[in-house]
Amino acid sequence: MKNKENILDDMMHPDFISGVYNYCDRWCETCPFTFRCSVYVMGNMEEMIRCLPPESESGGFDECTCDDSGNREPFEDEWEDTDSDDCEFSMEDVRAESERIRAAVDNNDAVLLAEDYVKKAQQWFDSEGSTLEKEVGQLMHRPPLGIPGQAPLVEAQELGARLELLQRYYLMIKVKIQRAVSSDIGDVPEPIKDMPRDADGSAKVALIAIDRSVDAWIWLRDYLTESGDNILDILMVLGRLREAVEADFPKARAFVRPGFDTAGESEAKQ
Repeated sequence: MKNKENILDDMMHPDFISGVYNYCDRWCETCPFTFRCSVYVMGNMEEMIRCLPPESESGGFDECTCDDSGNREPFEDEWEDTDSDDCEFSMEDVRAESERIRAAVDNNDAVLLAEDYVKKAQQWFDSEGSTLEKEVGQLMHRPPLGIPGQAPLVEAQELGARLELLQRYYLMIKVKIQRAVSSDIGDVPEPIKDMPRDADGSAKVALIAIDRSVDAWIWLRDYLTESGDNILDILMVLGRLREAVEADFPKARAFVRPGFDTAGESEAKQ
């Protein structure tokens, strides 16, 4: 059985890809890099650590206390001794800056289009989603008829995969665009203007999700001829959204994401 030191050693494994978790789509079930991602591994390790018995010689673990819910409270005394008067900015300054950034994000054209997409996609899921999910189940249990071009199981898998992708991405797209816009606010120091920016990385993830969503909606439009008009409206919003993101972040598609776009690992792109 592993002790706490063994688990922490695992978390510091050299095969981890630094920053791979910053520009992923958080779809861990389909990610080829889960066990090279420290965030994913740490999430699994935390449960293992909670289940371990206490050790008298823990090498520093006893310095952290836990409340009844298991939340760690390190160096509590040091935080209590901190003098808030030593802070460079007042809480009013921080609050004002936060409100300024929030207002800029909320009024950004790409964010507004992302919100429109969320509403239209949610309306479509509410009206069509449950019916299609039932159809997937029916196709899964339908015996093959031996008719050329008809394979119920394959059809069910394709339909289910596209529904899952759209439901996974439609909210995430807005979140990634909001992060990109908020990261882009403010002046960039001259020495680092040409360096890769976090905003471009977040925008790239949003663009990839938009591209995949467009493909999925087009497939559904061909599959569901009756819902073609509603899906076409959604596709038009996604098209405008993609144009807005590319206009705000012209270098986003060239951004190199750790792991997904780096040499030797690009064959496992997400």
